[in-house]
Amino acid sequence: MEMSARYILKNPLSYATRDGETTEAEFLEMNAPSGRHSKQTAGLRQGIVRAIIEDQDRAAKTRAAMGVPEEPDDPNEVEQDDTIEVAAAGDIVNVLARSSVDLGALYHTARDLFTTKGILKVDGSTQMTATLLDRMSAQDFEFLVGSYIANFILAS
Repeated sequence: MEMSARYILKNPLSYATRDGETTEAEFLEMNAPSGRHSKQTAGLRQGIVRAIIEDQDRAAKTRAAMGVPEEPDDPNEVEQDDTIEVAAAGDIVNVLARSSVDLGALYHTARDLFTTKGILKVDGSTQMTATLLDRMSAQDFEFLVGSYIANFILAS
C-alpha cells in the first residue's frame, strides 16, 4: 500500500496560502491512516465491505433470475487470493449508494477523518479544515471519499 496519493480536484476550491494570498487548489494529497485513525477507518471499511457483499449478492440473484448458470470451479485452476481489485472512485461511490449503508453517516465519518491533522493536505502543504471541506463541491467530496477508500481502505 502506498503511503500517499493525490486526488485531482474537478471543481474550483480556493484557499488562503501561508503567505495569506488566495489561490485555487489543484489537488489534495491524501495520506494513509495510522492506528490513531482506527475508529474512522473501521467505519469506512465496514461500509464498503457491506456494500460490496450486497452488490455481489444482488448480481448473483439477477443471474439466477435470468437463468444464467454459475460457472463451475475448474479443479486445475490455481487458486488466487481474495484481494479486492482497486476500483475507480466513482464505482466505489455508486456501490455505496446502491447499498443499505447509511451514506450520510459514512460521509460524516470520512469528514472526521479528512479534518484530522496530516490526512489531507491542500496542494500538498495546507492542512484540510472543516471550512475548506464545506466549500468543496459535493462531486469532489464524493469522489474524494471513493478515492480514499480505494487507495487506503481496500488496498490495505
